[in-house]
Amino acid sequence: VDYLLAKSSIIKHLKNPLSDRVAVNHCVVQQLKTAFEIELLELKCSIHPLDGIAKKCTNILKEYDNHNNITSDTFGRDCCAVNFIIAMNKMRFKQGKGDPSGFKQFLRQNNIKPSIIIRYVGNHFHVMFHLAGVLYYLREKLLIYLDKSCNNTTTLRTSLRT
Repeated sequence: VDYLLAKSSIIKHLKNPLSDRVAVNHCVVQQLKTAFEIELLELKCSIHPLDGIAKKCTNILKEYDNHNNITSDTFGRDCCAVNFIIAMNKMRFKQGKGDPSGFKQFLRQNNIKPSIIIRYVGNHFHVMFHLAGVLYYLREKLLIYLDKSCNNTTTLRTSLRT
């Protein structure tokens, strides 16, 4: 394959890249501008479709919580479900507030791959949906972990247990 022909073909198709809020997208656009010596109109996507779905789901669940007087001691402004998922993720990954090594050890002792509980960062519907399913599926074992195995004595553990 001829390098110049391939480069020319690629440049013809690069006009208006669309990026969301991820910093790496902007960096790629800057690298393309430099490497190919072209001007690109970088469009910003301020409403990613999954963000919109996640926000709508959270709002509906929050309305449900309010209408049915459902409360939780977990920290956060979202619905109880989202606050719970984020708190469990802190317990799994956050040193100091959580119990990452104890949580991981408990999962392994119960023949559960620690990687099944993925790190939650941002507002990504697919990650939230995955974590909700995993936590629901593991709920009985997680209650045992919180009651008997958790090395965390902060309010995070107490709020998750109630």
